[in-house]
Amino acid sequence: MSDRVAGGSARGAFDVGAKGAFDLGARGGARMMWRSMCVMLLTAACEARALSASTATGPEVSPTHRAQDPAPSAPPSEAQRLSVIDRVSPAVVCIFDPLQRGGGSGVILDEQGYGLTNFHVVADMLAERRGLAGLSSGYLYDLEVLGIDPGGDVAMFRLTGQHEATPSAHDPSPAVRDPSSDARDAGAERYPFAPLGDSDAVRLGDPVLAMGNPFVLAEDYTPTVTSGRVTGMHRYQYGEGNQLLYSDCIQTDAAINPGNSGGPLFNLRGEVIGINGRISINTRGRFNVGVGYAISANQIQRFIPGLRAGLLVRHGTLQATVIDRAGAVVFDRLLEDAPAWDAGIRPGDRLLSFDGRRIESANHFASLLGTYPEGWRVTVEYERGELRKAVQTRLEPLPVKLELPFPTDTEQVAAAQLNTRVSRLDASAAPADSAAAGGVAPDSAGASGEFGEPMLGAALERTVKLYGLGAGMEVGYGTGILVGEDGRVLTVLSLLIEARRVTATVRDGTAYDAIVVRRDPARQLALLQLVRPKAASTGASGVADAPDAPAPAVAPDAAAPSPPQGAAVLDAAPQDAAPQESAAPPSPPLRLPFFALDASHAPRPGDAVVALGNPFRIADGREPLSLAHGVLSARIPLDATRRMKDYPYHGDVLVFDAITSNPGFSGGALVDAEGRLLGLIGREVRLNRTHTHLNYALPTDVLAAFMDDAERGEPGKAPSSTSAATDKPIELGIRLVEAGYRTTLPFVERVVAGSPAAKAGLRVDDLILAVNGREVPDARAFKDIVAALSPSGEVEIILRRGREIVTVHVPAAGKE
Repeated sequence: MSDRVAGGSARGAFDVGAKGAFDLGARGGARMMWRSMCVMLLTAACEARALSASTATGPEVSPTHRAQDPAPSAPPSEAQRLSVIDRVSPAVVCIFDPLQRGGGSGVILDEQGYGLTNFHVVADMLAERRGLAGLSSGYLYDLEVLGIDPGGDVAMFRLTGQHEATPSAHDPSPAVRDPSSDARDAGAERYPFAPLGDSDAVRLGDPVLAMGNPFVLAEDYTPTVTSGRVTGMHRYQYGEGNQLLYSDCIQTDAAINPGNSGGPLFNLRGEVIGINGRISINTRGRFNVGVGYAISANQIQRFIPGLRAGLLVRHGTLQATVIDRAGAVVFDRLLEDAPAWDAGIRPGDRLLSFDGRRIESANHFASLLGTYPEGWRVTVEYERGELRKAVQTRLEPLPVKLELPFPTDTEQVAAAQLNTRVSRLDASAAPADSAAAGGVAPDSAGASGEFGEPMLGAALERTVKLYGLGAGMEVGYGTGILVGEDGRVLTVLSLLIEARRVTATVRDGTAYDAIVVRRDPARQLALLQLVRPKAASTGASGVADAPDAPAPAVAPDAAAPSPPQGAAVLDAAPQDAAPQESAAPPSPPLRLPFFALDASHAPRPGDAVVALGNPFRIADGREPLSLAHGVLSARIPLDATRRMKDYPYHGDVLVFDAITSNPGFSGGALVDAEGRLLGLIGREVRLNRTHTHLNYALPTDVLAAFMDDAERGEPGKAPSSTSAATDKPIELGIRLVEAGYRTTLPFVERVVAGSPAAKAGLRVDDLILAVNGREVPDARAFKDIVAALSPSGEVEIILRRGREIVTVHVPAAGKE
């Protein structure tokens, strides 16, 4: 499993993430680690009443079902799910190296034993190209590594027969029979398999099943099953250089953990719509926090001929980069004698479509381009002035660094264009009766669930992505909800809104400036007003159109390589830049859809809920928000961690098990299955001792009371505090950069020698994020917080040091 670090000790809606991909092969200590987590969660339940309702923070997990006929009492949707689990489980593979170490997953796609997994699962097996595979029958098989796709993190394998020895950790019962034994007796090797589905048919909110071997728990090779929803589509996830780049992946809240890598993501037709391989993580370590990614089946289909032939397949590139500019996607850098240049494209040309698909943003282009192999012939439509042209060109390969040589064949990979819509590895090899071969025949019924775009479309239109102040130079991510057609936005009180400039992006990608008009510390709420930014354009794409806001990562042609030494690189000429508007006519008033704060609908425990938010730098630019689905647990008073920290809000909250305790989700909408607003997702609250997080929302009646006060012009209530000010201020020995300190970030300029801060290990250039659980947006806030501290006990300081989040405890000493 590869992961992205998406937050440290996050005490609010600030993103301290770093994008990357790491191998998380689960080793021998995984079971002990799992037991420790369970003990931690049980401890949290005893220590905090509010947190006890939130310990079930993961999606629903179902054991592998063996009964042929589901219980009569099961509802139709549950019966369908159990039936699919029973049919597809035999095709799921637990993968090990030749010495049965490590732990990954895979899925068989045809009766001959060809299957798919992640490249990072088999990367250490390339020298011998050998491994082992366990099936739910309890038998172990020899596995041959075939083709590899390091850029897309995909590999193909083939099972070559039963292993000579049964694994020592499992003694199969005589009653368990190898499903392919009859075929072997007849002289033919036939394996259970599941077909690839059409990932372009997947919709937001569709139910899915993830299967695999997380934490190497499956000692009998029976896969673990987790269920969830599709919470994002066509996501672009950055990798390391030109490797492990997830260009067009499916986002899901089905629990995916180390060891699930390479396992299948199924729809409820029993089709493989993706290969799981990556997760976003937070402070709890490398464990699922509700955001996982699967490589889409349709991307993989283009690479299958080369993978099956045992080749190194590479992704294609135009050797050009694009940027978002004034509502258009513009070529800005090109290599001479490269595909884009040879096709007649020049810097400043506007990209309109690629291979027949209209391009909406630079990220969209990178996401689409990353799904094509080298040598693929594509049509590029572009515009220069009034001239519009469509040209054809072949993609060049992106270089791949491997320690071992691996064969390549550009012509064979390019030949896959002749048959791009295959439903199996080799349709001619599959018998007409797939069930007879141990395969999985898709159900005729669709798999649409109660959640989906028709139900959630209105909620998505009324929820906005916020960008503002983050930690250090990192972009701050957050969420808000529209509560007035004139552009009023309700969000949480957080570090993000203390930025010199806050921007908001609505669903169609238009970016607005957001002005803070009201703060309420007691309710931990803030009211923003959207205004059109200067020189705004109708087609503005994301935060990149807000000049002072930190732009999301601009997608460079699927990580186009740096030009070789001596190569000519042409940049867009200055005259291609969008002209500045002058004497523009007044902007028309905003007319935006908004949530009505109707408190008449009282949700009940057990009701299904959906959370909408903007976590983890996932939805860059114009990409849509993320979802998380779950069940409402209770409405209870929030007494966060028994007042062990100073958390100002002590009113009622809605507690649920959808995972939203992640930086950026705060301020998002919590809605029911019909899209009705139930509440606003609150700031992160956690119990430090066990790293247990609370998933909660402020109910609509609390939001309505806040808006009533705002309309009457009443001041926000003063926050309650357990920190008593004293006449004797304390001295920590910390000196901050103070030039214009009202808006200066709290960077440490000097640590007094011999002071408590020096003894605690503070350093110059540390960025202070929080003191005793209270956010520190600037140097002025730090001084105010320290001035109110008691000169006894310790002061907990959360700080950022480089890319690391550090917690230090400084003895509180009074000034002499």
